[in-house]
Amino acid sequence: MENNETNEYSESRHLPELKIWKHRSRLPIIQWWMGIGVSTSELAWAVAREWWIWTLSAWAIHKTPLYKKYRASLLEQAVKKSPNGKLSAEERRYISTEANILCIKEEVKKAKEIAQWNGKIFINIMVASKDYDVCVKAACEAGVDGIVSGAGLPKDLHKLTVEYPDVALIPILSQSKGVRVLIDMWNKPYEVKSEIVNNSTTTINARKIENRGGELYQENWTNLLVKTTGESSIITVWDREYNYTRDDNKNIILTKIYQWKIPDAVILEDPSKAGWHLWAIKGQLSEVNNPETTLEVALPATIKILKDKNLDVPVIAAWWIVTKKDVERMLALWASWVQLWSLFLTTEESNAHPDFKNDVINAKVEDVGTYNSSAFYPARYLKKSLEGKDIEWITIKTKDCLIECLSHCALKDWIGWYAQICIQNELLTSVKWSDGTWLKFIWYPFTPEWENKIATLIQEIQGSKWISKITFPTVKEIMKTFE
Repeated sequence: MENNETNEYSESRHLPELKIWKHRSRLPIIQWWMGIGVSTSELAWAVAREWWIWTLSAWAIHKTPLYKKYRASLLEQAVKKSPNGKLSAEERRYISTEANILCIKEEVKKAKEIAQWNGKIFINIMVASKDYDVCVKAACEAGVDGIVSGAGLPKDLHKLTVEYPDVALIPILSQSKGVRVLIDMWNKPYEVKSEIVNNSTTTINARKIENRGGELYQENWTNLLVKTTGESSIITVWDREYNYTRDDNKNIILTKIYQWKIPDAVILEDPSKAGWHLWAIKGQLSEVNNPETTLEVALPATIKILKDKNLDVPVIAAWWIVTKKDVERMLALWASWVQLWSLFLTTEESNAHPDFKNDVINAKVEDVGTYNSSAFYPARYLKKSLEGKDIEWITIKTKDCLIECLSHCALKDWIGWYAQICIQNELLTSVKWSDGTWLKFIWYPFTPEWENKIATLIQEIQGSKWISKITFPTVKEIMKTFE
């Protein structure tokens, strides 16, 4: 049986479609997010118009050139309102959070509009982000189709999104035991309370509900009726019943107990071949090549756990996938779908700096390294991009952080074992609008013979156009290689 399944993909054939919850893609491929400023609505348009699933990046989107005007406007308004014309560090952080929330909503809306509803728009929100909860809710309010979440265990993601039942939830993990832990966390009763302050609007069961003077109304101005049974008051929103209470200030609290929730899909990341932050192993470079986290081990073990629990949860393989044969290999290991990253970074539509694209295409094995990031996780990067930077055996730099984008940061918290560089500031200079030195994260794109698979594939696409100066492929050209 196993050999038959392997042979099924040994010859080139049409790849199956992808389905996550209610969302479909014509190929079993989901695009990896690339922050900051690379995975934007422009690239989403190029991918989604081909009926693929594209993933935006929520992190620090308000700092990109496309959206910095929003942050500048909020700061200007706040300064005008300030009695002394100045803002405290706390006020600046608050404005930064508000700007990012605004920009997340704008980016999701723009991506869905320009994709013309062909493909589906997902967004990645890191658990390590300091404003994780509000970013999740902002993306849901904007109408995102799915949320991908890693950089920690997203133990409360199902609670934060419970009023948005059509949003697919996809956690990122690396070992089968992590999958078991998360499913056990989610697969039990949990209570969610939603407060609707007087004269405000919120979303309940995917519908806008307004509290007008202690009375609840739907968007169509229909009054929601409260049923009283014994000591309990119940209100129904679409197909859900909620316990209803109202205080003296006419604020309303709706409470509901849910029985369980399982992920709509799980991403398994192989740290030995993945890129950017290797969220699997916190602060241990020696564990990057742990055999238990290779997909050859973690994938079958995860599928067995799901089968033993009688759960139908698709597993997405995040590996060194560049070609159609790579996809077929993962499908032969019983993965449902795969994830791509560096390949799309090199496309014409990508917002990565041209030098960044060229460095990825021309990278050799010796050019790629791994270091302990200030986010407390190992990260895979192009070595020359951090030349002269403090990334190993560092002394503490006592510098106040005005951003506080992460809940825990070695630079902000003055912990000297990890790299003393600001990831956010470094990544902001890796986009096409930059003319400085930038941090370049990369996936491991090499074959066992140390051949750069990205360069080989692009050379095949370009054919006679492949000359000394590389012409970047379009998204459409990349996609054709998987058909």
